[in-house]
Amino acid sequence: MLLTNIFSILVIGSRNSGKTSFLNFLQSTLTLPMGRRRHSTRDEFEDPRTASEGAFPNFASHFVETEVMGERIGVTLWDSDGLEKNIVDLQLKEIVNFIESKFEDTYTEESKVARAPGFRDTHIHCVFMLLDPVRLDANIAAEQKANMVHGAKAKANSFVKTRPEPIPGGLDRDLDLNVLRALKGKTEVVPIISKADTITAAHMKHLKRAVWESLKQHGFDTLEALDKEGDDGDDSDTSTEQGGRRHDLDERDEDATAAANGNNKHSNDPDKFSMTSHLDSPSSDSSSFTSADFDLAKPGKASKRRSSSPEMPLRPVQHLLPFSTISPDPYEPGATGRTFPWGFATPLNAGHCDFLKLKEMVFTEWRGDLREASRELWYEEWRTSRLNRKSKRNAVSLGGNDGQAKVWTPPKQQNGMQPNLPWVQ
Repeated sequence: MLLTNIFSILVIGSRNSGKTSFLNFLQSTLTLPMGRRRHSTRDEFEDPRTASEGAFPNFASHFVETEVMGERIGVTLWDSDGLEKNIVDLQLKEIVNFIESKFEDTYTEESKVARAPGFRDTHIHCVFMLLDPVRLDANIAAEQKANMVHGAKAKANSFVKTRPEPIPGGLDRDLDLNVLRALKGKTEVVPIISKADTITAAHMKHLKRAVWESLKQHGFDTLEALDKEGDDGDDSDTSTEQGGRRHDLDERDEDATAAANGNNKHSNDPDKFSMTSHLDSPSSDSSSFTSADFDLAKPGKASKRRSSSPEMPLRPVQHLLPFSTISPDPYEPGATGRTFPWGFATPLNAGHCDFLKLKEMVFTEWRGDLREASRELWYEEWRTSRLNRKSKRNAVSLGGNDGQAKVWTPPKQQNGMQPNLPWVQ
């Protein structure tokens, strides 16, 4: 029996961001025990005639069979080379070509007279972009320095009426923002802050807010496909969709949650620094994939626990981002976290990072919407663009640069004689 529910994720990030370690741990948590697997080979899930791996040697695939809420799915995790600022333009071109090659596979299959039975798309439904905290701190420091320079120049030049636009903090203009621009309209990008065990809870909260402000300032509507689904809902809160008020709603939401839990502003509870702590399930079991506690993540829908509280506004799905994660110690085989002299940090503890929340949101709540968006939105836009380019090329080949088809006219008579035409006997 073939599994038609295939989900593909590409993991990208700069060098030393913990990208490969995160991918390996995610794979281990998704893989079913050998006794529960129904399929032994990847070929039973993915048609080899539509696979494009051979043309992209810098992308390595890892296929796992997993189960989500009783449903068997096949997950393809793609690893990529670490991004570098000096060659990121070339790397992004290859990443875009890789993603579009999956669209090309679907287009080729649809163009056949006799299509293969049980054909399944191998689109990249989601991209995990890992962010190194050290690099984020450097970006924020560069922003603060640039803002000081701009402020000094504006003060020295009295004729300057407005202050120059500050350089955005958190995300790197030449790396992270270029990635978001290149992948916009082709797939969904989920930012993830790695190495959460190397910084304090307050530091993590600071970095999350800096990344979110960078996204908002540059107009990157992450999880845009999910928001479009939510716009069709009946019980949407329009006040939360106003870009200028999202930040304030987030502040009030956190304060209300802290007050409900009996915490004050100076509480030492680490969960209060997690942007998704109010969604954390009481159980930290990584295998409990239930949707009862995650209605808040569904766009345009209210949780039953909060629908009766008018003073607690709905939170847009973007405010779940960025997630944070911890990867196990590679020097301690079999460990599910990292051991320090003062304690043990594990990604399976919702109080230490957002790995469980990331896993359950992407594979439980958002998976269907992401697959639908890949097919109905991103692929259709790419297909329309491809057909338009093809029609323009055909028009140019027929009529030259003006795009008009040329009409044959017989040659003129010379000296009153009939021209020599090869088909005239």
